[in-house]
Amino acid sequence: MTAPAFVYVAPARYEEILKVGFSHDPCDRLRSFHPRWFEYFDLESGFVLAATDEADARRIERLFADELREHRATAPLVIERAAGGFTEWYRGAHAPAAALATRLVAAGGYAPPESLAARMHARLLQERDQLFERTTFLLDAIEALQGEAQAAALEFSLRAMLDAYVVLQIDPHAFLPAHVIAWHASQP
Repeated sequence: MTAPAFVYVAPARYEEILKVGFSHDPCDRLRSFHPRWFEYFDLESGFVLAATDEADARRIERLFADELREHRATAPLVIERAAGGFTEWYRGAHAPAAALATRLVAAGGYAPPESLAARMHARLLQERDQLFERTTFLLDAIEALQGEAQAAALEFSLRAMLDAYVVLQIDPHAFLPAHVIAWHASQP
């Protein structure tokens, strides 16, 4: 049995560009492109299409690339190069991408696309149980490294982790220790 595979279409929120790709874990893939993925991407208009397997996901990704070839664009400068997110970017292609997904569902028997917002919301709900340990560890490291450059990077990561819950309208407070709640409330 093969692992499930997906094709995702992730439009940017403030410019007319989107990323198309395939992944076994589209949530982790999306998070790898930008540290504040929940602000950068328009999760409501983005979607995930479940493929039958990896070969099928690759085939569907190629269909998107062929359909959207006239819209090819360079990856935005804010996208993490290390994540491999510099290819399969398309400018002005949201309508044709959505139309292709609709045709694939109608012709190929695929389930309707799931919104990125719904998928990311479900993932964060799954990860809530780990928030206590993860945030405690990060805040302890921040306090231990106080004044060093690494502390600022960890603060940014912790703030982004908690802000993602807030943006996706999930209250994480029941899953956080009091000192992390106080730290987050004190952040600008």
